[in-house]
Amino acid sequence: MAFNAITYQQSIRALALPVPDPHILSDIFAIEGDAMVRAVDAFNAGNEQAKNYLKGILYAVMPATRERLARRGLAVPGIGILISIGRHEGPGFSIKLKSWDEGGLDDGDDARYVRRTLARHLERAAAPAMSAGRFSGRQAPPRDEALQQVDPSPAETPWPDDDSETGSSPDGDRFKSFHVYGGKFAACFSEDTTQRGIHTIRVEATEASGQRTYNWKNKVAIQLSQRELPLMLATLMLWTSRFEARGHGQSNEKWMTLEAQPGKLYLSVQSKGTGARGIAIAPGDAYPITTMIVKQMLANDPFLSADLVFKLAKKQVEIMQHGQQQG
Repeated sequence: MAFNAITYQQSIRALALPVPDPHILSDIFAIEGDAMVRAVDAFNAGNEQAKNYLKGILYAVMPATRERLARRGLAVPGIGILISIGRHEGPGFSIKLKSWDEGGLDDGDDARYVRRTLARHLERAAAPAMSAGRFSGRQAPPRDEALQQVDPSPAETPWPDDDSETGSSPDGDRFKSFHVYGGKFAACFSEDTTQRGIHTIRVEATEASGQRTYNWKNKVAIQLSQRELPLMLATLMLWTSRFEARGHGQSNEKWMTLEAQPGKLYLSVQSKGTGARGIAIAPGDAYPITTMIVKQMLANDPFLSADLVFKLAKKQVEIMQHGQQQG
């Protein structure tokens, strides 16, 4: 989905919300995706979760928030962590920070809340970076660099408030997702977790219900198995021309294919009783999907490095092709 920061500024200004500069808005969109755009319409419709979501993020990224943190002698995190705080806490964090800064009571409830919340999000952001350095054999980045990382943990009060746009685990967590839009269909790739705790990818496809609107309530969703992840990765890397996932759903009624075509990849998702939902994936869109799969594979086997994950995935293709030749 194309994002116009200037147009978005006008939209949030009409809601009497803080208006960050276009560069900040583009950074927010790079992390939150089209959820932040849809939240404007939901805000206008009176959706309280959308209101908390937008207010939380927009208040958190304003320069006044950084200035107040600095005045109180606290670490000033990067924009990724500020966005995460706003997404989790709503506008409460910025409001309490303002109250503490103006009141100056270092032992008050507002001060304790701000310190505790900031420390929790800094710790969450630093932990993945430290773990990556430990397990891959590389030195972990300095703490200041780690704090710039985007907090990948799920929102406690998610937006959207249904699971049609985001992957979800049994306890209702919100996961990172990436959308690809076509003229007639759209697809969503989400980080997901199986009931056995395996990190994987959920692929959802739906059809358009109007101009640039899509019926996510009527989606077809497929949760890839752990053994399918390296094979899909291999197709994204063009080590093989086609990936096929069959036998999904309670009655084996759902399947999908990903095929390499000139200048693009082509995804087709289908269920018995529905037609194929096909979406072309441009090279630029293939990148975040690829990195999402690698991230999930590393989460399952954190003792591996990304380089070794690629080597092992390529080896699976060689084994499969050898078997086809023998057959």
